[in-house]
Amino acid sequence: MGSVKYSRSAPGPAPHRALTRPGACVNVAGSIINRLNQAVHDALAAPDIRQRFPELGVEARPATPEAFRELLISEIAKWKAVIEKAKIPRQ
Repeated sequence: MGSVKYSRSAPGPAPHRALTRPGACVNVAGSIINRLNQAVHDALAAPDIRQRFPELGVEARPATPEAFRELLISEIAKWKAVIEKAKIPRQ
């Protein structure tokens, strides 16, 4: 598996946001979501990735698409409450 280069100056959203934006997969067929999920699981199981993630302080926690959706929903609710309590203005 080769390394992926990403430039912050590149146009468009960061690649990881394509998977984590709420509603990003609303109109995507379940079969596509499942194939993507399996590809992510396969990548996370690769020996070089399993070795490199801990070096970066990253913990991979593969999950089902449904579990990932629930995680995003709970994280959005949690951070929304923090932002509202701190009265941080919308940007």
